[in-house]
Amino acid sequence: MKILKYIAVSVACVMCVGAFGCGKKNSEISGDSSEVNTTAVTTEEASVTGTDGEKQEISASTTEKTVEEEPVTEASSAENTTENAIVTETEAVTESLTETTEAKNEQPLFEKGYTDSFEAVQAFYTAYLNHDAASIYNMFYQPEITAYGASVEELLEGRKAEDVFTKQAVLTAISDSMDNIDEIMAFYENRPEDEWVVNLTADNLSQVAQEDIDAFNASLGISFTNAVETYRIFYENTVNGEAFTGNSCAFLEKDGRWYLSFSIMMRSDLINFMEIY
Repeated sequence: MKILKYIAVSVACVMCVGAFGCGKKNSEISGDSSEVNTTAVTTEEASVTGTDGEKQEISASTTEKTVEEEPVTEASSAENTTENAIVTETEAVTESLTETTEAKNEQPLFEKGYTDSFEAVQAFYTAYLNHDAASIYNMFYQPEITAYGASVEELLEGRKAEDVFTKQAVLTAISDSMDNIDEIMAFYENRPEDEWVVNLTADNLSQVAQEDIDAFNASLGISFTNAVETYRIFYENTVNGEAFTGNSCAFLEKDGRWYLSFSIMMRSDLINFMEIY
């Protein structure tokens, strides 16, 4: 199997569409790691201070009598036991809250996805216009990243896929891809106030044939049930009317959620910005 299934077009040119059927090239990317939502939990610790037995001294005018230290009473012992129980309980609650927070923070990105394919495509191009690589990375389905790495590992000349397709490496590639789009925009800009948009309609989305989805699933050992890819996307300058053909993308559906295809984006675009060899 080949990694470079798709060929990139030159910087001043555009990228081709049809990720499932034909190749396309883009150069664009930026950003950092996927910004993932995190939740912070604050806890307060409570402490109970027990009372020690008192040492008393009694003296008379004629004789001196020393009263020995009284033994620890049952009340004092019970008080210390209560203190230990409360501290232990507080520590247990704190530990439980900490574990809950860590579990939330470690929630995998692939659980997100989109409920609507058109909304997902809009988010993709919005992220490119905003040079937001982290948002792009968060659109991927993590198991597909792993499956893609396994499918090409024999072509990595002895390197492990997990060491090549790290989150930081992919983010850097996305950022570089976005830089490429920015360079093309700069070529068509005339003034600082120029602004760019991507006008999308339902006609820009093409349904992928079921046999192509089945073949895609078989190649990665994964199971997506639906797929769409973008068709004839244009970045348009709202000031001077200039436009150029943009990068395409594909979104895959699984369990009612839509995810950006890592495999398609890697083969058609990101591979050009990855240090594979």
